[in-house]
Amino acid sequence: MGNLFRTYGPGAITVTSWASYTPTLTHNSGGATNVTITGKWRRVADTIQVRVALSFTGTPANFDGVYLSFPSVTIDTTKLASSGNQVLGEAMVWNDDVTQHNVAATIYASTSTVEVRWLMSQGTNSPSIYKVVAQNSPIVLTTNDLITSTFSVPISGW
Repeated sequence: MGNLFRTYGPGAITVTSWASYTPTLTHNSGGATNVTITGKWRRVADTIQVRVALSFTGTPANFDGVYLSFPSVTIDTTKLASSGNQVLGEAMVWNDDVTQHNVAATIYASTSTVEVRWLMSQGTNSPSIYKVVAQNSPIVLTTNDLITSTFSVPISGW
């Protein structure tokens, strides 16, 4: 992968071109079927930027939790504000049948994975909470539904 942009001297940063990869999808329980997973990543200085899409080609088998891997690098947790439930980026759960989308977040799970959780409102004067994405939550996933995730994290050794 070549450098898209590079400056020299003090404060030099490297930005690489976007590269494709296939993220590994894991769950708390069960296992999604009928899903195509695509991803792209690039380096920006000491950070990896990642874009992932899960496209459903049919109703998946029951699963609970959406955990995504990224290329063979390790999150530098010393540069995170915290290592527990920290939001690292945005995500969406798209229902193709009714053009409905559910706001979600990409959250730190481990030094090599992130988790997608959807934002559930608890009503007036109550805080919203992040809930686990499942085959039937926040929507019943079927053909042409989509889960997207975009996030950036600092990487050890970059």
